[in-house]
Amino acid sequence: MAGGLLGLYQVGTAVQLSYLGRHQQPQKRALYAWLARQPAGAALLIPSQPLWFWLRLAAHVAHPTRPWLADNVGRPGVRYTYVVLGQADPRPPGTGRVLYANDQVLVCTYSAPLAKKLVFNIVNN
Repeated sequence: MAGGLLGLYQVGTAVQLSYLGRHQQPQKRALYAWLARQPAGAALLIPSQPLWFWLRLAAHVAHPTRPWLADNVGRPGVRYTYVVLGQADPRPPGTGRVLYANDQVLVCTYSAPLAKKLVFNIVNN
């Protein structure tokens, strides 16, 4: 009985994740395409760790020789060009106008002053 419930749970979870993945991937690919058209060397601040990980992987696979500066935690002395946020994420201080947006993410200009350490938290669901 317990094995059957576990199997049912696993199938349900797999179906749900598959549906979410099919919906999210085109939007993530569109975000990456927009970022890839921006000047090389633009520094990205991506506080959402899952989004940061996905974009770093996509960048490495698509353009392994292009340098990408993408941090999920602000580093001292780095002037970030853009901040990449989930639609529901709070906007950190220094977030400017929206340059790109879709149902999931937005890219904004970022002009926070250089600080010793930028600290803000985004809760990832």
